[in-house]
Amino acid sequence: MTVTSKANNNPRLVAARLVQGVAQKGVSLNNLLAAQLDVLDDARQRALAQELAFGTLRWYHRLDGVLGQLLARPLKPKDSDLHALLLVGLYQLMVLDLPAHAAAKISSAGFEHGPPGGGGDCADDTQAETLHRELREATVRLGPTPHRDRAAHA
Repeated sequence: MTVTSKANNNPRLVAARLVQGVAQKGVSLNNLLAAQLDVLDDARQRALAQELAFGTLRWYHRLDGVLGQLLARPLKPKDSDLHALLLVGLYQLMVLDLPAHAAAKISSAGFEHGPPGGGGDCADDTQAETLHRELREATVRLGPTPHRDRAAHA
C-alpha cells in the first residue's frame, strides 16, 4: 500500500513515513528528516510532522500494544505504511489528546487501494469516521495514559 502523490504534503502522512522508515526499515530518524520534511511548504506543517514522528516513536511500544488490542487480526508485513499511519493516529488521540476529527485527517489524504482485506478507499469519509470513532472509544476504554495523568496533576 502506498500513499498517492497528492497526499505528499500532509504532515500526518509524512510523520507516518518517518515512523515506518525507523520502525520497519531501521533507518535513523535524523537521516530521514530533511528529505521527508522538505515536501512540506509550511513551517507549521513541518513542526507538526516532526512532533508526530518523534512522539509516535517515543511511545511506539505502548501504541503498538494498544493497536494490537484494537485490531481484529494483525496487519500483514506489506501493510507497514498503514501500521505506521494508525500508530500516528493513536499518538494523536492518546498522548496529544487531539479531537478525533483532527486525527481523522490521516485517513482523508487517500491511498492507492483500501485497507487490508479490501473494502474500498481509505479516503472514504464514512470509513475514516468509523475508524477514528472506534479508536477514540477504544482509548476511553483503555483509560488514561501516564502522559495524561501527569498533565491532570500538574
